This record gives sequence, structure tokens and C-alpha cells, in this order.
Amino acid sequence: MRVAFYCANKHLPKVDFSQPIKGNPGCGAAEYLHVCIPFMLSRSMGDLIEPIILADNISKLPQGIRNHKVNKGVKEAALIAKKLNSDIFVFRSRINEEDSILRIIDELELNSIGRAALSPSYEHQLKMSSSKYFKALICVGENQYLQLIDSPIKKKISHINNGISDFLIDQASLLNNFEYRKDIVFMGSLVPQKNFHYLAKVWKLISYEIPEAKLHVIGSSNTYGINSNLGKKGLAEKNYEDKFISLLNSDPISAKKVLFHGNLGLSKYDILARSRVGIVNPLGTTETCCVSAVEMQALGLPVCTGNYESLKTSILDKTSGLLSNNEKEFVQNI
Repeated sequence: MRVAFYCANKHLPKVDFSQPIKGNPGCGAAEYLHVCIPFMLSRSMGDLIEPIILADNISKLPQGIRNHKVNKGVKEAALIAKKLNSDIFVFRSRINEEDSILRIIDELELNSIGRAALSPSYEHQLKMSSSKYFKALICVGENQYLQLIDSPIKKKISHINNGISDFLIDQASLLNNFEYRKDIVFMGSLVPQKNFHYLAKVWKLISYEIPEAKLHVIGSSNTYGINSNLGKKGLAEKNYEDKFISLLNSDPISAKKVLFHGNLGLSKYDILARSRVGIVNPLGTTETCCVSAVEMQALGLPVCTGNYESLKTSILDKTSGLLSNNEKEFVQNI
């Protein structure tokens, strides 16, 4: 079986995908997994499946896997997959249909699967349901699957949790020999829907209780691509950066304890392993799995976040983390 995966990495020219076994190289989970999944399929099921990676940038992909350059997005990727006689075309389905892709795959008679990094809108679900050659929508988290179980697309949904490399689990015992600091680490893109501002607002309260703690922030608004309208610190879109910097600066003493690292590749694991508490999107907005939380737990780092959306099932409350229902609980749990 020949399976073509489309990785939309046009806006990630500097990200090195060549060693997916070592974890996310500093981009969104959706892009990383559309390289990592075919890589792992090649390793574990190479006698049954021939994976192909279709990508906008192909100079930093894993060796040993067939790849083809895409110039004009998902529509061209589908055309290439058909030309290569692919049995299945796998692409990232978005909230709204992109480039009339469902019409294209029906015209091509190309069996296709969408991976739901974000849940599709109701209108998009209707189109997926009526498409003959859109065979399945893969929910990437249990909560997302339950939300779609009674939707128009219910007969086409399946549930496969987003995965992480077992390399992280193998490294956990080694990394956790480091001397723990009372540091806290937030990991995620610095965009409004990841809700870093929620943490920025209460950081002074946390810092007051744990004065020796530093807050490490891994990520920027460029996690998902290049953003040209950045604020002075180059961390996020100007208006949003101004918002969370203002919240942090409301207490100058605690603000000095915040360290912005930007997007990191494998070096992020050293920071994670040396920290005491991990934090991801505290309100769960748009989360369908939250791979960052899973990676933290794999390294033995407990996660404190909100009891919302996919976070309900990605973090084991009172086992590998603590889930909060409001701001006060959030601070207390950390």
C-alpha cells in the first residue's frame, strides 16, 4: 500500500525535520506528525506500506523516505499523490475546507484521510460527509472524538491519539537525574488561543509564593509559521505581545524572572527536564490533543493546566498533573 502524507511546511523553512525520532524540532504538532508518522510507518511496517512525504520544503526531511516537493498547497499535493498512484492521501483537515480539496479528491477518485488537528466547522462536516472519496476523519484526542460522535461526519470518524516518539520516554530516566530547580515552564505558541496571557496575569501571585522560581517560556507566534507583524521583543503579534508584557510588568520584580526562549528544537528537553512544573494552554482553547502536555508527562514533568477541552483526557488529573476549574485553583495547583 502506498500512502502519501502532505506536510504543509511552507512557512517553516528553518525547521529541521530530518530526525523525527528525537521529537518535535520546534513547530506545530500537525506539521511534525505528518513527517513523523510516515517515518515510523517506514520503520515498523515498511514491508506493507510505502509512505511518501509531500512537502513544500523538502531539504530537511528524513533520509530513506521518498519525498516530492509541493509548490501550491494541498490541491497540488493531491494531484501529485494521484500521479504517484497512491492508495491513500493523508492531509491536515482544517476548520474550514481548504482549496476545495474535497471536490478535488472526488474528481481524482483519490481515497483520502483527514487528520483533525483542529475540529472542522459544521459546514465542513457536511461536505466531508457527502464526499465519496473522503474516507475518514481521524480525531487526534478522545475528547474531540466524543464531541463529533453525533455530528454529520459520525460514520467517518475514527480516534487515534497524537503520538510522541518513544525517544522521550527512553530519555526520561537520564534527564530526571538533573537537580530539580523550582522553575516553571510554559510551552506553546504565543497566540491568543494558547492563553499565555492567563498565566501572565497570575505569575506575580505564583512568584510571590515561590520567590526562587523562574518562568521559562518556550515558543513564539512563529511556531506555526513566519509572522511579520511582531512586537518589540519579537515574540508575538504586536497587540498580543503588548498585552501579556503589560500583564507581566504590572509587577516588575516577578517580571524579571520570566525567560523567553522562543522556538526551540531538541534543546527544549533540557529545560523541561530541569523544571518542576509544566504548563500548557490553561484554558484549552482549540486544543484537540495537546502534544506539549504529553511530551512533558513523558519526561516525568507534572502538568498544571485547566480542566477544559482535550486537556481533560491528555493529562491524568492527580496522577501526572493537576487540572483546575478556575484561576484560583490554577495558582494553587502550581
